Amino acid sequence: MTTKKTQRHWLEKATPKYWQPRQIWRVRAVKEGKPFQWILKNGRGQAGSTGAALAQSEWARIASDIIAKEQGQARVEAVADDPMITFATKADEQKFHQANAERFAWRSSKFADVMEFDEWKLWNEFLRQRAAQGFAVSSNQTVGNVTTFGDIVDLWKQHLGWRFKQTKKDIHTSDDLGLKRYDEYKRTLEHCKTKVGGTIAERCGDFLISEPVYSEILQTYKDACRAEMDKGKNGKPFTASWFNERMKTMRTMTSWLLEKRYLPSLPPNIIKLTEKYRSNAKSKPMPKEIVQLHYKLADELFRSFILLACNCGFRQAEISLLEREHIKVISGVHCIEKLRGKTGVPIAIPLWPATLDAIERTANKQGLLFTTRNGRPMNYGNTDSIYQMLITLRARDNSGKLADYSFENFRDTGATFLDSQNPILTPLYLGNGDTRMAKFYVGKMDIEASIPQNLTQALNAFERYLDLK
Repeated sequence: MTTKKTQRHWLEKATPKYWQPRQIWRVRAVKEGKPFQWILKNGRGQAGSTGAALAQSEWARIASDIIAKEQGQARVEAVADDPMITFATKADEQKFHQANAERFAWRSSKFADVMEFDEWKLWNEFLRQRAAQGFAVSSNQTVGNVTTFGDIVDLWKQHLGWRFKQTKKDIHTSDDLGLKRYDEYKRTLEHCKTKVGGTIAERCGDFLISEPVYSEILQTYKDACRAEMDKGKNGKPFTASWFNERMKTMRTMTSWLLEKRYLPSLPPNIIKLTEKYRSNAKSKPMPKEIVQLHYKLADELFRSFILLACNCGFRQAEISLLEREHIKVISGVHCIEKLRGKTGVPIAIPLWPATLDAIERTANKQGLLFTTRNGRPMNYGNTDSIYQMLITLRARDNSGKLADYSFENFRDTGATFLDSQNPILTPLYLGNGDTRMAKFYVGKMDIEASIPQNLTQALNAFERYLDLK
């Protein structure tokens, strides 16, 4: 005897899905080959569990009305002032109430005015991690209970993690934090904790640390960095850039502490406390014979990097983060269209046929164009990064001529050539918002000048000049 299978309603499996482009919840279903869609009012702009619960509640009512109408039944409406929300499942109800409880706890705390909800959640997660590691953390501990400067450093690190998670691809805001900058901040902050993290953070009223104590910590850390510069690593002293990176991080953290009202006032000698070494770096364009020698000794993959650096003016980091979707056809010409990583300026650089051909032969077909063996961007590999490949290339040079040039000098070479042709095109090539900044990458080369009308013509002239074969 066979049991008759119960026929399911066509809306039974329909559930709200978050539509990211419009930041709303919607439900889509098909009945007898005809598509239907409902745009939900609740949960707009809330992609998390709270928005899902609100959207699910609204959809449950809509679906119930549709089913009742189809079955010829009148739906029994709830009392107008009934505050109850119907949920599809018990799990949805639990998520909804948990999210509401968390937001209520955040709003009730004295840090609601200085911390975003997501930041507050990250801080509480940090406290839970410390408790799991054996640190003495009370159940009611908050930001106000930090005791050492290392705790303050950890607090800012949690904020940086939140910024990194909020960063969107190809959408540029002042809060954006890329992978490379985030990694650099984390390395610097760990170094800072080893030097001054154990210093007691003397409070000043409701502020986490007093200005005199904070000034003393900055001075101690600066002196420690200077002493470590001479020792260096593997017998080589650290460069000025190593020191400057740490001072830059301290300045940025100071601004954040003031903004969040964790520090009562800016140290009066903050410029001196975080003073950087002045850079003597200058543009160093390569003679075309040096570019040709690099290209001759390079393997097929590194030739792709050389062509992108010359053709588009890209640094190592820019190349390592290039994606397949950045290659677009504009007016019949293949271009790389994106926001310049460092400045956020929109660029559209026409590609040489040789560059496009090299990409098609060596790059990935989707996602990041170039990755290391473990799938990370090319700028983050230990043995197979762009920098390490350049070191390997120099080892093949018996003349020793390549040792005097860095990868960024390909960019200097292109900027100098374009400036000799038409200075107006140089910022377009470099992606600089300020024409004065573009001059920093321009040196001197013996080039016959001309006045091309557009960037494509100038880049084609540069390709002919280099004559890479």
